[in-house]
Amino acid sequence: MLDGVEYVGHASNIKLYVGEQPMPGTNVDHSNIPDLSNANLNKNAYIKLNGCNASATGSLGIAQWLANRLGRTVLAYNGPTHFSGSPKSPQPVHRGDRPPEKGALYLVGDPGTRLVAIGPG
Repeated sequence: MLDGVEYVGHASNIKLYVGEQPMPGTNVDHSNIPDLSNANLNKNAYIKLNGCNASATGSLGIAQWLANRLGRTVLAYNGPTHFSGSPKSPQPVHRGDRPPEKGALYLVGDPGTRLVAIGPG
């Protein structure tokens, strides 16, 4: 049983780009969320979506759909994110900044982006 699940990758307010392709069934979206379950999650397991805008549209977005389907709180970013060599976002962030080629890699929110807790409902 898992104590938590984290997705790290490309996302939008309505999709997790797990498959990195546009074809049906390659990503997580409204069409396949009903297939997900809590079967391998402990009672107090957490879910965190490390990707851009996963909680940006509130009740109309992927974080809310997952929270509703799984009946648990989902942590997700409400704006743009980027990969960094530090757990803190550099100030300022410039388009095209590249993460380090070696060492630790973190996905952090751009300035003004926050991690939001979305509960079922």
